[in-house]
Amino acid sequence: MDETPDTPHHVVILDRASRLLIGVGLADSCVLACCLVMGLNYPSPLNLFALLGGLLVRRGNLNVSIAVAWYAALLAGGVASGLALVGLWMPWGLTRVMFKLHWARMGFQYLLPLCDAAFLVWVFGRLRSRTIREAIAAGGQAPSGWRGRPALGFACGALSWAALVLMLIGGTFSGQQTAVAQARKALPGDYAYFAIQFSGGPERFNAVVAAYNDHELHWIPIRKER
Repeated sequence: MDETPDTPHHVVILDRASRLLIGVGLADSCVLACCLVMGLNYPSPLNLFALLGGLLVRRGNLNVSIAVAWYAALLAGGVASGLALVGLWMPWGLTRVMFKLHWARMGFQYLLPLCDAAFLVWVFGRLRSRTIREAIAAGGQAPSGWRGRPALGFACGALSWAALVLMLIGGTFSGQQTAVAQARKALPGDYAYFAIQFSGGPERFNAVVAAYNDHELHWIPIRKER
């Protein structure tokens, strides 16, 4: 869009936000592809949202901007709560030795989600700025109810993600304990053990257990069949 002195300010905001969303979506897609090639874990929710949200916001529809702001808040809540839960769920000793031995990879995997969350908060702030709210009100759409409070999406995303993670952790606890016991037999020594990856149930599962101390870190694959 070519900006002119007569262009409404809210249209300018939407146009600039859409350009940045599309650019970030393309960049994040490239980062995701690089992570897949290098074998890094980067389950980013940003790329598809940014591309679609940018294309939709670019049309200048205020109703669409409300929906995109809601979804940005929802994703930001999920990313933030996910990082917090990982920090609480994983033993501090394991986190410390992972950063000590693999600081570049760990820094990459923590920094990118933080950047994603910060960008989503920025998108939310721009699409719910005073100028946008005034434009919505001028169009006869009062910014009240759920439409005017997309910040609730942040709380919904955080609570939903937290409930899902806690449910998964609780549902596989006995199987994780079995995996840890098998790992302790496979690699005895002065180690602490933690099932960092687990899929399945108590009777049949695949797991990866970390055996670690202040100076060493070993990954032990554990598999149990019926």
